[in-house]
Parts: sequence; structure tokens; C-alpha cells
Amino acid sequence: MSKPPGRLLADSRLPAMVGSGQVQVYIAKYNYDPFQFSPNENPETELALNSGDYVFINGEMDE
Repeated sequence: MSKPPGRLLADSRLPAMVGSGQVQVYIAKYNYDPFQFSPNENPETELALNSGDYVFINGEMDE
């Protein structure tokens, strides 16, 4: 689900979170449907994205 950009960025906590390194923010460049594109056995555990969606990454990547 795509969210209007102003709605997400209006959260007053966002600049502090990003500035402190607690979270990284990305914008999806392409649509991604895990049921169509995933090479993994369990696509239902993956996050579908629409172009323009904000993606917030918090913490370290797990393996």
C-alpha cells in the first residue's frame, strides 16, 4: 500500500530517528510482488512494495 509522502514525513519523530542513525529510509524504485518475483519457498513472509513506498530499516540485517 502506497502512503502519501506528506503523511509519513509529518511525524515529528522521523527526523530525530533518521538523524540518530536509528533508522534508514529508502523509497521503493520498483513494484515488488513476492508471489510473482520471489525465488524463495515462502513468499508470504516477504514484504510487497509499490514504487514510491517508503521503506524504514531499523537495526542490523539478520541472516
